[in-house]
Amino acid sequence: MGLIQNSETRFEASIRSWLAGFLLSVFGVLFTALGVAALGAGEAQGGIFVAVGLGMIGLGVWLLSRRTHILLDRETGTATIRFASLFGRRDLTLPLTSITRAQVLRRRTSGNRLYKLVLQVSGGEHSGTHSLTGGYSSGGWRKGRMARAINAWLGVED
Repeated sequence: MGLIQNSETRFEASIRSWLAGFLLSVFGVLFTALGVAALGAGEAQGGIFVAVGLGMIGLGVWLLSRRTHILLDRETGTATIRFASLFGRRDLTLPLTSITRAQVLRRRTSGNRLYKLVLQVSGGEHSGTHSLTGGYSSGGWRKGRMARAINAWLGVED
């Protein structure tokens, strides 16, 4: 999560979750290496390790490629949210006046606290909440910091 620009007329940030993708890629390489070693030793079960490892690498690369870019522009009066991954991108352009606030949603699962950064949109066909982080994950303080920065730019009280 990084702030690119924060001026009177423009707010721009990039949101990217890299930890899960990095860990999956590293563990995928380890699984694949173990599987190749087992296959070299004549163990047929090594093929399962290779398949699981390659799947983990693929999922990790996909997670590393996922990113959300948010641009709030007072000069044009628009808010643009760009969702991109390996499989393409999708842009959502909204009137800036329809963005009411940024918010961090909280959820408890098995004693763990998980957080999701969302934009609240009112009016129009896109009214409701739009997730900027994809899903619930750890790191509530970073998401809270980004929500406070967006709300301060919008002039909304936290």
